[in-house]
Amino acid sequence: MGVWFFAPADNSQQRVAALLDYSYYFFDGADFYVARSDLRTRLWVWGDGEGNWVLRQEVSPNNSDGAGWTEQHTNSGEDGRISVEAFFPCRANRWYLLWVWADVSVYADGGTWGQALADTSFKAAAPFVVFGSL
Repeated sequence: MGVWFFAPADNSQQRVAALLDYSYYFFDGADFYVARSDLRTRLWVWGDGEGNWVLRQEVSPNNSDGAGWTEQHTNSGEDGRISVEAFFPCRANRWYLLWVWADVSVYADGGTWGQALADTSFKAAAPFVVFGSL
């Protein structure tokens, strides 16, 4: 999701906050091999005048989990609503583009002696975004 913001004044600590509604499930299990599930949620801001990222920050929810040999891990599903925030430097009369995004990765291997499984599902929406204070 991307949201544009026009900066009316210089601010070395411009606040950006987003309300996130999310649903997250993960499972990793292994029988004599390894499995891994990773989730990263991020707030990134592109400075149009700068031609570069002025903010790249990880926020919640995030998770990194691995299972080996005969382990199984799961969160059995998680739903939530959280507020996340970050700060970035901005210059007067410039445009900034906020990206709220996530990436998920899974890994599992197997072979003659067993197998491993990894599964992750993540859904999110940002119904409210604010630049500055309320």
